[in-house]
Amino acid sequence: TNNRANLPTVVVAQLELRVARHMEVARQLVGEKQNSKALLVLKKKKLAERQLEELGALQINMETMVSQINVKHFLSWLACLY
Repeated sequence: TNNRANLPTVVVAQLELRVARHMEVARQLVGEKQNSKALLVLKKKKLAERQLEELGALQINMETMVSQINVKHFLSWLACLY
């Protein structure tokens, strides 16, 4: 199997886990009255969420590029028939 094919899924899972963990830690810190540390953890959570969004946009861009390449190849093949 090709491990690279699973890479986006693994990265997404890791980022989602990181977001959940940051939220959990932030809640715990607020409960312990450590608001400044909680704010720092929430900023890290926001960064992980942004990375998830960027990864999603990158995946869409890649899928679009692959689709465009497939269409070009199909059109070239079709042109050879006539």
